[in-house]
Amino acid sequence: LAGLPGVAGAISVATAETLREALVARPGLAVLHLSAHCVLWPQPALLLEDECSSAHPLSEEDLAAIGVWSREDFLLVFLSCGSELLVNGLMRRAGLRRAVCCSGEVFDTAARLFCRSFYHALGSGHPVAECHRLAQGAVRTNANPGLRSEADKILLLE
Repeated sequence: LAGLPGVAGAISVATAETLREALVARPGLAVLHLSAHCVLWPQPALLLEDECSSAHPLSEEDLAAIGVWSREDFLLVFLSCGSELLVNGLMRRAGLRRAVCCSGEVFDTAARLFCRSFYHALGSGHPVAECHRLAQGAVRTNANPGLRSEADKILLLE
């Protein structure tokens, strides 16, 4: 992806502090890709790391309070199993405008294929909805028939 025009990125350990910094200290950020697990019980929560590399759960209320989610040019990409629940919460509580998320469990291979296609299209200048459609198509037409139905679990919420 680094070779695509208009694509620049940074990789950080997923902690509450690095998430806050990404949301607050980098107002020009257009896409935030969260690669982390989440839990759905007893309440939906994003699992980040603490200073000892242990799980640090953040509820939708915690996430809403941690930074600015409502910028018009902001896109959240969060492909963790069941992330749709947290994304809907951020839309209600924090004004998140759009996100790519998952409605259930998604195979890692399908998520990687989706991301590669999605970011290639995005870096090439296509609108977000078109990138999502193209990336779903890449998963839906994969040679592995077991991956094809995974495409419908990866949602664009606006």
